[in-house]
Amino acid sequence: MNKSTLKKYSFFYDLSVRKGVNHIFNEYLGFDDNSIVPVSVSHGVDFEHCYYPMDVYYPEPIHWAYNTRIFERARKTKPCLLMAHPWSIAVHKNNLLQGNGTLLIGPPPGITNDKLLYEKVKNDIDSDWSILIKGGVTESMRFWREKGVKPITAGNNSSDKFFYNLFHMLSNYENIVACTFSSAVIFAASIGKRITFIDGYRYVSYDTPEYLDIINFESDYSRFVVSEFFNNTQDSVTLLAKEILGFDLLPQRNRVKQDYFELLQEIDNPIFSRLENNSFLQYKAFLAKALNKRSLINKSFMDIIISTKNAVIDTKKFAMIKELDENSIWLNGKNDNNFSSFLVPYEKGVTIPGDAVDKY
Repeated sequence: MNKSTLKKYSFFYDLSVRKGVNHIFNEYLGFDDNSIVPVSVSHGVDFEHCYYPMDVYYPEPIHWAYNTRIFERARKTKPCLLMAHPWSIAVHKNNLLQGNGTLLIGPPPGITNDKLLYEKVKNDIDSDWSILIKGGVTESMRFWREKGVKPITAGNNSSDKFFYNLFHMLSNYENIVACTFSSAVIFAASIGKRITFIDGYRYVSYDTPEYLDIINFESDYSRFVVSEFFNNTQDSVTLLAKEILGFDLLPQRNRVKQDYFELLQEIDNPIFSRLENNSFLQYKAFLAKALNKRSLINKSFMDIIISTKNAVIDTKKFAMIKELDENSIWLNGKNDNNFSSFLVPYEKGVTIPGDAVDKY
């Protein structure tokens, strides 16, 4: 597959430009910074918590697998490149600080979520505490500031320096306190930060109706990972986090570059689709680009016609509201005490997956 063909389809390579992943990829492999990166990589850390490798069905023709477990699972779906996680590459290029103080990893920022978290930690808060606020929501930052906790944000996901900024931020602290098992916890553990968890915390957020068809709370490996983070020593947790993020792959740049060139020669289509019959892929690609909807690539023409018809006649779509104690689910299995959900009508700009239900 030549560069000019890839450039024509760069619209579909969405995952590779988030968080500056394309710049990290090109710099690590010694390519021109503007080179197209036709590679999908999970938007969060994949610790086998999804039924399929996380984000493997995105349109990029190659998947970036940052450990051998992901590689073996994902290669059954699409061509894979075994290469250290962008975070690992960013860390390798910077000096780690011992840090001091405590960083609390916040939930989806909302009135109820913030208040419940404060009730859980109010007796432990010290003057050296900060909280990481997703999206830098102003009202949430004000709430925590008034409670004596310094609010900070990791910045915009679209920033080319996202992983570098996140590294410098996490590096400034000695202790990390988490109410959920988020990607930031794995990143922080990989650089030797001491991780502790808040017991019995429940948060409420929107999600897609397919949430339980995507997240596999019964995954043996995921439950093993979470259990290790809860119950093992700091050194053991750091080693596991580094293993998940592929730190051991960092010295293999020459092998990675050779594998990448070979994959480019082998792929016969610049766009991946999970559908077996790709006869109309080029037409769908044109339609997806015209409508600015990359997801059309993985839909049949019949599905596209039905969804278009539903939109025209205003057929109701739905979103999920879920309330969960995420840590309890991973440790004890999903049950009525740690998970509940129901569907509500979809509202554009309101029922956004991952957002709190009662936003400020």
